[in-house]
Amino acid sequence: MLRTILITLLCIFSIPVTLAADQPVFDSAARLKTFFTTPSERHKLDQRRNSGQYNSNLSNNLSLRAPLKVEMQGVLIRGRRSAVAFVNDGNTLQSQKINDDIFANRKSINTSDFSVRLSARHKHLKLKPGQEWNEHSRKVQERYQIKAPEHKTEGLQAPSLRSILE
Repeated sequence: MLRTILITLLCIFSIPVTLAADQPVFDSAARLKTFFTTPSERHKLDQRRNSGQYNSNLSNNLSLRAPLKVEMQGVLIRGRRSAVAFVNDGNTLQSQKINDDIFANRKSINTSDFSVRLSARHKHLKLKPGQEWNEHSRKVQERYQIKAPEHKTEGLQAPSLRSILE
């Protein structure tokens, strides 16, 4: 009985080996190359990469961008018309788009506390006039609390009044 079971199992597992005698039973590196593409697409991509038309180095494709600063400059309440928000030297008078990164809906301006709901690079914010949000620190701060960057003046001397008048 045990002998017939073993022979049956041997026959079952040897069928794939005999059907695909030219390919190994386990996946090889060549078969893994076609994981998400068809073999013809993979062949075209390999030819482009080998000829130098396609650069596989991802570090060349990365671009760094400066952290976004959103400065809420003010809100204008216009009686019966919708309120206008002033953000980063732009406004919501014509559209809700301040620039490519910042959107502010005019209907989201709260006229009681003058807060504005903004979307900056898909981050939802609520700012009041005089506040600033920095993408690097991810904090909302009052403008008067933000320290100006210190400039190094070592070795520099202010011009004298005599040199200015000459």
